[in-house]
Amino acid sequence: CAKFIDMPDCIHEKLELVEKMQSRQDIRRDEIHEFMRMTLCPVISDEITNEWAAIAKLPAQHVSSDRIVALSRKIEREIGESNPLLSWAKRDRRELQSIRGLHEKTLLQRKDIYRQIALSLVKQYEIIAVSRYDLKDMALRIKDNGERNELGQKERFKRHSVALYSFIECLKWAAARAGTVIIEHTDMKYARVCSDCGAHFERDSNWFSCESCGAEYDIKANASAALYKELVGNAKSQADEIVGKIKQKEMDASDKKQKKLSLMQAKRNKLAV
Repeated sequence: CAKFIDMPDCIHEKLELVEKMQSRQDIRRDEIHEFMRMTLCPVISDEITNEWAAIAKLPAQHVSSDRIVALSRKIEREIGESNPLLSWAKRDRRELQSIRGLHEKTLLQRKDIYRQIALSLVKQYEIIAVSRYDLKDMALRIKDNGERNELGQKERFKRHSVALYSFIECLKWAAARAGTVIIEHTDMKYARVCSDCGAHFERDSNWFSCESCGAEYDIKANASAALYKELVGNAKSQADEIVGKIKQKEMDASDKKQKKLSLMQAKRNKLAV
C-alpha cells in the first residue's frame, strides 16, 4: 500500500517565479557586460581601468553581479556622478533583495509543510526507512559511461524544489521528538526488483510490468514495497543476532562473577585455616 506525498502547487509556483526572476537578472547582467566590452573605460585610475578590462575579457556567465557592483561604486567615488554602470547596479541590488526575500519565505513555507508531514509520520510508525538517491549522479546530463540523462530541465528543477535532503532532516527532527527509529538505506538494488517475485528489470518509464509474474506497479510504489520486504526479511536475522550477542554477554558476565566468587571463597578458606 503506497501513498504519495504531494508538494502544494504554490511552493512550485513561487520557486519557478524565483528562477524566472533570476534568469531576467542574468540577462541584464549579460547586457551590462556587453556594454562594458564595447565601451572604453573612463580613464580614472589604473586600478579601475585594469578591473574594467579584466571583466570585459571574461565570458558574461563567469562574471558575478557583485563584482560589477563593486566596480560601479569605485567609479562613483572617483568621478562623483552617476553613470550607466551605477544605474544598473542600483536596479540589480533592488531586484536581488526581492528575489532573496521571496526565496527565503518560500523555503520556510516548504520547511513548515515538511515538519507537519514528518510529525504525522512519526506518530503512525515506530520505525521509518529512508532511501537516499544519488541526486548528483542523477543530475548529470552525460554520465561517465557516456549515457545521456533523459531527465529534462523541468524534472531537474522539480528535484531542486522538492529538496529530499530537507525533508529527511525534518523527519529526523520529528523522530528525535517522538522516539522513532530512522533507518537510512543507501543500497539501491531494491529499486530494480519486482516487489512480488523478486525478478530484476530495467526501468524504461514510470510504470513497469514484470515479465516473470505479470505484476504491474508504479515504479516508485514498487521500490517502496521492495525496500519494505528487504528490511522485514533482514529484520529477524538481525534481531536474532542482537539477541544472541546479548545472551552471550550475559553468560560471560555470569561466568566472570562466578569466578570472582570462587576466588573470594578460596581466600576466605585460606584465612580460616
